[in-house]
Amino acid sequence: MAGKVYSIIIVPGDHSGTRQYRVSRRLLWIAGAVLALFALTILVFMATYASTWREAQRVSGLEEENQSLRQQLVLLNELDDELEDLSAMRAQVTAMLGHGLDTDLIEEGLIDLGEVDLALLSLQPERLDHLRAAAIFRRYSPSEWPVAGRVRREFFLAEAEGGEEHPGLSIEGVEGEETMKAAGSGRVVETGHDATRGDFLTIDHGLNVESYYGGLGNVLVESGQIVDRGQPLAYLGSSRGGGSPRLYFEIRVDGKPVDPRRFLRRR
Repeated sequence: MAGKVYSIIIVPGDHSGTRQYRVSRRLLWIAGAVLALFALTILVFMATYASTWREAQRVSGLEEENQSLRQQLVLLNELDDELEDLSAMRAQVTAMLGHGLDTDLIEEGLIDLGEVDLALLSLQPERLDHLRAAAIFRRYSPSEWPVAGRVRREFFLAEAEGGEEHPGLSIEGVEGEETMKAAGSGRVVETGHDATRGDFLTIDHGLNVESYYGGLGNVLVESGQIVDRGQPLAYLGSSRGGGSPRLYFEIRVDGKPVDPRRFLRRR
């Protein structure tokens, strides 16, 4: 038995003639199912797109917030490191000098704070103390060349670059200048003789920074003595191969040698 058949009659507005289409019931069911499935697909797509868009906006907002937090964290870490360094500097320099940091040092001209407004800084005593400590360390930092001659051998660390290690500078003496001078102010912590470097001495400049001088002749200072930058420390020893005597010079930070040129002034 054939299925039911429906007639669809289309009547134009001007009644110029009608059209009639015969559609089976099964075809109507199929067309309805297709339309329903299409409509459902559109609804699911719109819901998914809206959810994805909202998630993308949320993720974008979180990324911006995370970036801002990372920047703030970096800034806080830098400030924290700076405060720790300044606090350590103040404590170590004060201990090395053996007296407190007071305004008498500034009034007597022993510490130069440049263009700093002391009236303003008086409202920030901790910051003023840090500046005083930093100014004192600049006076003690090993920044002057101990002899004025040419560098005959540069700083070189074998473990970092391969080859024969030379953790300091070999500096040639200048004719007419027989003494070696302190690169910076500090306390002489050791004098002695080394089988490789000959007579030597070591100066502590505070903040775990030391300068080492080897290849010396007659040493003019003693352990425990406070020396000023530029003060003669010893006569240069004789060169092994003849020619001008050479000074072996190291700078150590936390007991490890670093390139002295990082501290020494350009010339």
